[in-house]
Amino acid sequence: MSNEQANRNDAKDKGRKRTREGGSQTDEEDCRQACGHYCSNATNSRLSSIEEKLNLLLSVFPELENYKSRINQLEEENKSLQTSLEYTQAEIEDLKTKTNDAVSQEQKINADQERINKEIKELQRRHIKLECHSLEAT
Repeated sequence: MSNEQANRNDAKDKGRKRTREGGSQTDEEDCRQACGHYCSNATNSRLSSIEEKLNLLLSVFPELENYKSRINQLEEENKSLQTSLEYTQAEIEDLKTKTNDAVSQEQKINADQERINKEIKELQRRHIKLECHSLEAT
């Protein structure tokens, strides 16, 4: 039997894995078996630590809900502003188009006005020449 135990111990040493530093369920079970009183204190300590953390989370939870609702409000406001921006950009493009049309019409009117002014001056010269000829003929 002692030979068998030595073989088992050798096999355990070869296949042994690194143990955790923190504790595990098996560590707690070993601890309960070895010293029941110490383990219950450690368990109570852990439970109270977990309870404190849960209380902290529960106290922060309403604040998180407020942040969620504020984020939702801001997202809706952002959508509204995006829509408004799109409409404004469309209006700006429309105004640009109208301005370009007005400028081209103004240029056409100015060209027509220059042409008419030239024609008027030419007609005035002709009129003066005709008056001069008619005065000379009389």
